Amino acid sequence: MQIIKISFLLILILLCPPFYSAELFGQNETNKIDSILKSVKHDKNQKEIIENFETISSLYAEQENFDSAHFFIDKAIVIAKKSGNKNYIAKTFGSKGKLYRQEGKFEKSLEILISAYDLSKEINDKEITMNVSNNLGVTYRRLAEDDKALAYHLEALQLSEDLNDLRNIAIASNSIGIIYTYQGNYDEALPYYYKALELEQERNNYLGVAINYNSIAWIYELKKDYTKAIEYYKKSLDANIKNNNEKGIVICYSDIGKVYHTIGEYKLSLEYYLKTLAVNERLGDKSHIARSYIYIGETYRDLGDYSQSVIHLEKGLKYAQQVNSKRLLMSAYEQLALTSEKINSGNKALLYYKKFNVYKDSVLDEEKSNQIIQMQTRYETNKKEQENTLLKNKNSLNEAQIQRQRIFVFSIILILFLITLLVVVLLNSRRKQKKAIVLLGKQNDEIRKQKEEIQNQALNLEEAVNTKNRFFSIIAHDLISPFNTLIGLSEALKSNFNEVSRDEINEYVDLIYQRSTETHELLINLLEWSLSQTKSIEYQPQEIEIKRFIKEKISLLEGQAKEKSITLKFIEGNEFLVYADANMLSTIIRNLVSNAIKFTKKGNVIISYSKESEFCRVIVEDTGVGISEQNLQNLFELDKPVSSKGTAGEKGSGIGLILCKEFIKKNKGEIFVESIEQIGSKFAFTIPLYTKRG
Repeated sequence: MQIIKISFLLILILLCPPFYSAELFGQNETNKIDSILKSVKHDKNQKEIIENFETISSLYAEQENFDSAHFFIDKAIVIAKKSGNKNYIAKTFGSKGKLYRQEGKFEKSLEILISAYDLSKEINDKEITMNVSNNLGVTYRRLAEDDKALAYHLEALQLSEDLNDLRNIAIASNSIGIIYTYQGNYDEALPYYYKALELEQERNNYLGVAINYNSIAWIYELKKDYTKAIEYYKKSLDANIKNNNEKGIVICYSDIGKVYHTIGEYKLSLEYYLKTLAVNERLGDKSHIARSYIYIGETYRDLGDYSQSVIHLEKGLKYAQQVNSKRLLMSAYEQLALTSEKINSGNKALLYYKKFNVYKDSVLDEEKSNQIIQMQTRYETNKKEQENTLLKNKNSLNEAQIQRQRIFVFSIILILFLITLLVVVLLNSRRKQKKAIVLLGKQNDEIRKQKEEIQNQALNLEEAVNTKNRFFSIIAHDLISPFNTLIGLSEALKSNFNEVSRDEINEYVDLIYQRSTETHELLINLLEWSLSQTKSIEYQPQEIEIKRFIKEKISLLEGQAKEKSITLKFIEGNEFLVYADANMLSTIIRNLVSNAIKFTKKGNVIISYSKESEFCRVIVEDTGVGISEQNLQNLFELDKPVSSKGTAGEKGSGIGLILCKEFIKKNKGEIFVESIEQIGSKFAFTIPLYTKRG
C-alpha cells in the first residue's frame, strides 16, 4: 500500500512540477534534472528516490529558485516520514534547514536544523550529525553568534576526523578559520586554512585548493603582508585556471587588483582589473561588470588619466542603473564626484555628491533594518532555546519523580513480602531497605539541585524580560507622543487647508518639521543604544585628529544653532591624536552639542578640548536653563530617564545621554557634568590619547 502511494506521488511530481522551468538553468543543469527525473520515474527504492529529490532541490537552490527547491525537498521529507526511517528523516530535515539558510530565513533554518541534530543524536548517526553541525555553524555565523558557530564547527571537525572524512575535515577547518578571521584572531585562523589546503591537495580537489589559497591570502592582506597576499592570491588563481573555474578566476583577478591598488602599484592594479572586466563581460554578470568599471575608473584617476576615469565610471554607472543596485550606484556617484573635483568641475562634483549621499542614506537605512531583523531573529532563537532547555529540565524532573515513586512502591512491596518470610531473612531485608533509603536520598538531592537550576534559569529569564519591558516602555512613552502631535497637526492642516492663511500653513509645516526631526534623532539614539546592548556595535578604535574631527562634527549643527540665535564657539588648540571609535565619538559629540543647543534660549555654546596626562578632555558648555539637583542624580539611569523640553519646546528623552555614557565607557573614558539652574551646564568627557602600539 505504501509503495502504491509513493508511486502515485511520483507520477504527480513528474507530470506537473509547479516551479520547474528550463529558463532558470543552463542546458547542462536542465539535462541533469531531466536525467534524474527519468531515473526517479522508474525507481522503487525509497533511499534513491529521496536522494534524487534532494539533489534536484540542491540544483534549484544553486540557481536561487527557492520555490522549486522547497517543492522537491518537501516531497523527499514526505516520503522519508512515510517510510518511518529516522535516518532518512534526519537527513532530509538537514537539507531543508540548509535551504532555509540559503534563502536567508535563519530562524526557520535553526529550528529545523536543531530538530535534525537532535534526531541524529538519538539514532547515533555520526555522519548526519557531522553534516548538520557544519550547517548549524554556518547559520549561527550568519547571525553573528560566533561562539555557538565555533562550537558546532569544532564538533563537526571531531566527527569528520573520527569518520576519516577528508572532505568534511577540510570544510570544517575552513569554516573555523573563517570564524577566527572575523574575530580578528588571524594567527589562530591560519593553521586551520593550511590544514584544509593540505587535505584538498591530497584529494586533488582544485576548487578546494583555490578556496583555501584565497583564504590564506585574505589573512595576509588583513595582516598587511601584501607580498605574501599577492603570492597566495596568484596560487589561488593558478588552481582556478587548472579547474577552468571562471568565477574563481575573476575573484582572484579582482583581489590581486585590489592589493596592488592598496600598495600604490596602479598600473599593475589596472592590468588585473581589466582582466576582471573581460571575464565578467564573458559571464554576462551586469553587477560585476559595473563593479569592474568603477574599480578601473578609480584606478585611472589615481594614474592621473581623468578622461579615461570619467569614461569608465560612467559605464559603471550605466550598468549599476540597469541592475538597480544602491551600493553600486552609491560607489559610482562617489568616484565620479572625486574625479570631477580633480578636473575642477565643481558643479558636477556637487551634483554627484548629492546623489552619492542619497544612496548612502538609503544603504545605511537598509543596513540598520537588517540589523534590527537580525537582532529580532537572535532574540526569538535564544528565547526558543531557553524554553526548550526549561522543557527538557522539567521532563527530566518528572522522569526522576516517576522513577523515585517506582522505587518507593517497589520497596514497600518488597518489605511486605519480606515480613511474611522467616525472621532469619528479615535481617537481610533490613540491609536492603537501608540501601534503598540511601539511593532515594541521593536521588532527592539530585532533584533538588535540578529544581534550583530551573529556578535560577527562570529568574535570569525574568530579569531579561523586565529589562526589555523597561526599554519598550521608554520607546512607547517617547515615540507615541511626537507621533500623536504629527498626526494632530497633519489632520488639522488637512481639514482646514482652504481656510488657513499661508502664514498659518508655514507655521504648521515648521511644527511638523520640528517634531519629525526630534523623533528622527530619538530613533537614531534608540537604535544605537539597542545595538550597543546586544553587542551588535563593535568597538573599533583608530587614530583620530581631534581638532579636525570636532570642527567637522559641530559644523553640521550650525544650522540648528542659528535657528535659535545661538553662537557655537569652538576654542581651537593644538592638533593631536586620540585613540577612539570614530562612529561612537561622533555620536557623543553630536548628542552633547545638540542638547546644549536644545536647552539654551539665546546665548553661547562653547566647545573646547585639552590634553591631560594620557587623556584628552572635551568640554561642552552652554548658557542655558541648567539641570536641577534631582535630575542630575538620575541623568544616566535607564530606569529613571530624565525627560524634559527644550527652550523652543523640543522634546528630550534622556536616551542620548545614556548612550553617550555607554559609548564613552566603551572608549575607556569618563563623563562629568556640572550644572546650575538658569545659569547653564558643563559636560566634559575623556578619551585616551593615541600612543604607538607595539
